[in-house]
Amino acid sequence: MGATASARWIGVADDTIARRGIPWQDEFVPHRVRYKVLDLDPGMEGDRRYYLPDVEALLRHPAPRGGAAKMVPKSFNV
Repeated sequence: MGATASARWIGVADDTIARRGIPWQDEFVPHRVRYKVLDLDPGMEGDRRYYLPDVEALLRHPAPRGGAAKMVPKSFNV
């Protein structure tokens, strides 16, 4: 699937799929979507095609958000 179709399939922004894309490898990588480049015409840049099971895995197990603040009780003083 292309990036736009993949994003619509699971209801996320198009760039979410592109940011999580990694070149094809045999092992599954959590929170990443493997892709292969489809070359349609010689001399032109290829088009990424994302692996549907990895796209659906993002829906079932979303990546944790980075940079979230830690919750610390007010009574805890360091």
